[in-house]
Amino acid sequence: MSLYLNKFFNNKLIAWTLVILWCICIFAFSSDNAEKSSAKSKAVAQKVVEVAKTISSNNKLTIKGNLEHYIRKLAHMSEYFILAFLVCNALKYTGLRVQGQIIYSILFVLIYASLDEYHQTFVPGRDGKPFDVFIDSFGGILGICAYRIITRFKERRT
Repeated sequence: MSLYLNKFFNNKLIAWTLVILWCICIFAFSSDNAEKSSAKSKAVAQKVVEVAKTISSNNKLTIKGNLEHYIRKLAHMSEYFILAFLVCNALKYTGLRVQGQIIYSILFVLIYASLDEYHQTFVPGRDGKPFDVFIDSFGGILGICAYRIITRFKERRT
């Protein structure tokens, strides 16, 4: 096999391996029961408040309201941002045109987000919400946009 083909298959294998590993990470996060998931969100919220206190002169900042809720939603968006970015990268090696890569990436994220929400219905204290599929998909669309911006920038530089 030529050096070019060998590199192509190695990159393709690595790209799809990263997609699979990230899907496993999302599945693992979604397998946390409500108590464990909430504890993780609270820990992140505490860190956000600590950082805000160091930046701000207001030392009386506390976790109020729905900060934990918003952190959880932001985490979901981030998970699917990364997933969509990785899927776009993996689809680059399939020979699809850019439009096909975008469409298949959106479909992949939408289907995986739907299955993830369904999976959460089996986890103690968790439930699947259709609105969360929207949030996950929105994060995925942002990931696709970021991937396209980066690749277009790289293409113009070469």
